Amino acid sequence: MKSRLPSIRVLAGKAAALLLTLAALPASAEEEVKIRALCFPRQAGDSNIELLVGEEETVEISLQSHEFTLPVGVPRMAEWKFGRSSSDSEGNFRFETHATATPLGTRRQLLVFIRLGPQNEDGFKVLSLNPAKIKGKDYVLLNLTNGPVAGMVGGKKFRIPPGRRVILAPEPDRGEDLCFASLQYQRNEKWRPFFSSNWRLRKNSRSLILIYQTQGQRAPRIHSVIDPV
Repeated sequence: MKSRLPSIRVLAGKAAALLLTLAALPASAEEEVKIRALCFPRQAGDSNIELLVGEEETVEISLQSHEFTLPVGVPRMAEWKFGRSSSDSEGNFRFETHATATPLGTRRQLLVFIRLGPQNEDGFKVLSLNPAKIKGKDYVLLNLTNGPVAGMVGGKKFRIPPGRRVILAPEPDRGEDLCFASLQYQRNEKWRPFFSSNWRLRKNSRSLILIYQTQGQRAPRIHSVIDPV
């Protein structure tokens, strides 16, 4: 009786054909990353930037400061290059890079563009956040000053070195959905308060607090952004 099992040669041939078929398929949806962007500080200049996604292909990203943009699908790459595309006198594609970022390993990411000058050409520092790690009621504090910032939010003490961030899950200590927040900065080796208020804990929203200093001012300021989850 002849065996009905396929031969090893037949199986190897089918496996090779399957690999060739998979290689010919377009990039899967799993390779696409959904990004949402925020820019600080707000400027009167160009409100958009481009992400280079191919040899002569870009995707436009809005630069707004009041809230994160809607999700934009972009390919996963080893490095993202943001800037502005143009053509030279002969019609050749050109791309001027204003910022770079290394993507996280997640499919959804929040990108915070920090301006290094009044114009896009002055460049940006790009901070990548994983939204899966920031829940409702959470507060993300970014220290954009040149010195350390410390404080207490909802009974939790913290200290943030310059250029770093902390994610807080404060407890309500001023009522059912309120917590007390106080912030200090360091000057002449002394800690000085610059902010105190009650912050609301929103179950369906997370809060981004940007701590910054303007030229000529000693005490920092804050810029807050509420983001639904």
